[in-house]
Amino acid sequence: MLFASIVILLFVFVAVLAFVETEKKDGALRWVYVAVGLSMVLICGFKPYGSVADIDNYLSMAEGTWGDDLVEPTFIVIAAVAKGLLGGAYAIFIIYACIGIPLKLWAISRIETYWFYPLLVWLSYFFLLQDLTQVRASLATAWFLVGLVYLLKGHRRAYLLSITCASFFHISSLVLFPLVLLGNGRLTRWWKCVLMAVPMVGFAMGVLHFNFLMAFPIPFVQEKLELYEQLRDAGTMEMDTINIFNLIYLLKMAIFYFLLWKYDVVRACGRETALLLKVFALSLLSFSALSFMPVLAFRISDLFGFVELLLFPCLIYTVRPRWVGKLLLTAFLFIQLIYNIFVTQLIRL
Repeated sequence: MLFASIVILLFVFVAVLAFVETEKKDGALRWVYVAVGLSMVLICGFKPYGSVADIDNYLSMAEGTWGDDLVEPTFIVIAAVAKGLLGGAYAIFIIYACIGIPLKLWAISRIETYWFYPLLVWLSYFFLLQDLTQVRASLATAWFLVGLVYLLKGHRRAYLLSITCASFFHISSLVLFPLVLLGNGRLTRWWKCVLMAVPMVGFAMGVLHFNFLMAFPIPFVQEKLELYEQLRDAGTMEMDTINIFNLIYLLKMAIFYFLLWKYDVVRACGRETALLLKVFALSLLSFSALSFMPVLAFRISDLFGFVELLLFPCLIYTVRPRWVGKLLLTAFLFIQLIYNIFVTQLIRL
């Protein structure tokens, strides 16, 4: 409970900073930003044993008891450094935090006008899920965010290089390569209609339990599906179904459609969200369309969904006066944080 309280207090502190933050960044605010990032590194690197899931799994992988063919080579290298130079496998969490969190902080500062609202979005979910728990995925999303710095400016080669780095830390990052084909130009009426339809198509597939992967006679895909079904039947999966009517998913879908509706308002405030909306639509699609395979659904949806850090702060431009928009966004993110701690139990109490 103490560890969860520390995370909640950090969220409250960042929420206060976000509420009073202005577009102009003075030296003091920059140092506070760095200090918050350092606090996040310390929380991740020195978390109590058993405070989050997957600690045992990562330590087993670091000790080599799972076999080197089951993890990326980067993890093997980081584990070797942790054991050889830092005195034990537990230090892998320090190394991952020291790489991933500064990368994300740098990317946020290069994209966002307001820095602390992306931190709030991050702390409310992805910090708990990835930086504290799924550390390999945390570095994948860190490089994805770095790639977005360049893709938003049309620098496609730099984006591809960033996603190549991401794939070295988690193989699932390969699904991010096709995003290079998406542009950030102003949304046309045609694009708006397409984006309106994409989440609904996925939602319908989820309701109908349509397993579209079975239509692809690819040996690798079929083998993975068969392995998943065996694990599910054996009862070794943490979950075998997804409730696509869960409150958080429905709220995120509502936010997506609200921001799509207010696209021109946000754009008039100097924020072009076309690319972010396209990627977030894929996140919503992945969650529901892949609901027949929960592990894959969450993994792919969370990869695409990392754009929430950049997209959700745009909500503050849609409400007047602006402090009301800030208050509503903060309230939603606090509810999400509490839900993920006490209901989803991303932190073990």
